[in-house]
Amino acid sequence: MKEAHELAAGRGDGTLPPPFIGGTLADGVWQLSVPAKAAIRSITWSSFELDDGSPLTAQKNIDLLDGCKLYVVLFALGKTSGRRTRGGTILSQLYSLISLVCWMNSVGLRSFRDLTVTRAASYRNHLMRPTSGRGYRLKGQRIAPGTVRQRLAIIRNLATLQEDMGEVGTSFSRREMNDLDALLRTDVEWAKPTPCIPDTIFMQLIEAAISRIDEDWPKIKKLLAAYETHKKTRRLGMQNNRPHPFSKTAQQFIAPDETIELNKVSRTVSSLSHHEVHHLAKHVRSACLIIIAGLVGMRESEIGSLQLGCLKRVTMRGGAVVLKLAGRLYKTARSDDGEAAEWVAGYDEASNPVRRAIEVLEELPRMAGNKSLFAPIFQQSGRAPSRIGACTVREGLGAFATDCGIVNWVFSPHQFRKTFARFVALAGGANAYAIMRHFKHVSVIMTEGYLRAHDPEMLADIFEASQAIVAERLDSIFGAERLGGVAGQRISKNNRPFRGASNAEARRELVELTMKDPNAHVRPMPYGVCIYESSTAKCKGEAANIGLDTCVGCYNFVVDPEHNLQFWQEYRASIEHALTLRRGFNIVDSELDKRLEAASRIVLELSEEANGREA
Repeated sequence: MKEAHELAAGRGDGTLPPPFIGGTLADGVWQLSVPAKAAIRSITWSSFELDDGSPLTAQKNIDLLDGCKLYVVLFALGKTSGRRTRGGTILSQLYSLISLVCWMNSVGLRSFRDLTVTRAASYRNHLMRPTSGRGYRLKGQRIAPGTVRQRLAIIRNLATLQEDMGEVGTSFSRREMNDLDALLRTDVEWAKPTPCIPDTIFMQLIEAAISRIDEDWPKIKKLLAAYETHKKTRRLGMQNNRPHPFSKTAQQFIAPDETIELNKVSRTVSSLSHHEVHHLAKHVRSACLIIIAGLVGMRESEIGSLQLGCLKRVTMRGGAVVLKLAGRLYKTARSDDGEAAEWVAGYDEASNPVRRAIEVLEELPRMAGNKSLFAPIFQQSGRAPSRIGACTVREGLGAFATDCGIVNWVFSPHQFRKTFARFVALAGGANAYAIMRHFKHVSVIMTEGYLRAHDPEMLADIFEASQAIVAERLDSIFGAERLGGVAGQRISKNNRPFRGASNAEARRELVELTMKDPNAHVRPMPYGVCIYESSTAKCKGEAANIGLDTCVGCYNFVVDPEHNLQFWQEYRASIEHALTLRRGFNIVDSELDKRLEAASRIVLELSEEANGREA
């Protein structure tokens, strides 16, 4: 046991290794640094209560306690992965380990040595059954598939570490270790990947967030000043006289008939309580987070690392000035404390929503000395955390969305990053301006900056989003009754077996087959889709030749009404307007006439009256 302890600590005195802060294996409380959460977390071993009501530190559970301590330290040293592990991952692993220990206690197992392969399979079955309603889960709910796999991974890790753990570890034979993977199969998929926010919901949320900081923040700022004055008045007690109510104090700062929207209801300032002002201030903070997450694509931990003065101006070639956010990168950093990093945040313009969000965050109340942009707004003591936690972030997103009338979607910070990747993918790389049609207020430099970024995870997200977009467009094309373009007319004559909801599965299989075809190259564009075939392509495969005029008459070009009809209607209207101006000056433009004819033809092909009609 002593030798195993020395191996875990890396030295003979049993001192805990980083990211633990001081302490030894024998201590009852371990301090753990979690830089990504800007926090020091405590692991209090006596706080873990087992199923029989005894604490983990009770004498009868001493073998389990020693095994847990040694496992956590070996995991922190990277004995299971080959590299040191960060504090947040260690905590996640600890909670999964405690879940196993509680189950072992409930079935009478006092040591990891008693954990046989048969018992491991029983634990698997326990995790797969509906819950009994204990804790925060409702009766009958099931544990998420990803959580099941994470908890079962503990047993595999224990088997891997059993030589290092010695007498407090497991005692699987070599044959049993070979059988573990098969016995611990759950036959369920991993938890579903983080979804993108639907386009309409995302735009509604972004617009509401911009409106909150542009229109409502000046009023809320005055109300916060009124609240500070009200607090001082209450403390002074006005010489034993009853102080004014908050609403009367607020009228000294803002007109009493001025209104502000709260929970979709227009309220006058005189009707607001100071608790509702707190609520509005938290909404403003959530709006700022939405803008930064959605328009810059930063991770939650990276957004949390932003501090006062993080906004930087950088002059690029050609004289353009862009804004960058300086923070810390944790996910892919080699250091436990992360590494300094910068994220492109658009051009240096007064209307840049990211700039406004940072300015508002810097104006929000915070305790003296706290430089975090996402500090708690109303702290009661100096022991409060330096910045808000993950639960507060999610609660704030949910409350803001509900206030905006969005009740059909549950938000998490990572969804905004995935959605950002989707819009970058929509830009198609070669046409970065397409992203502006979706973000409206966001400059092209943001997209271009990310496409150049050395962020493997973001690049992977962009690739996955690109594949999903291609699949969506192909599904729309194969199931459409009306299509425009030369290839569209050809497909619409042959896709009848794939139309409608009843043929969704056949359509999905056709999409999958098309995407797996090594000779198929599908390129979505704002004005249509190119199903590329080199032998018939008008562009001859040259990027310089790709453009609307080239694509319209190409054998490979498809236009579907779901994604492209609005573009062609707007395009036709702009040509008609240009021709009207020219006719006023007696100018004849045959080139514009040809473009109008082509645009009108495609609009007709996509419109209702063209249903069943051959072009």
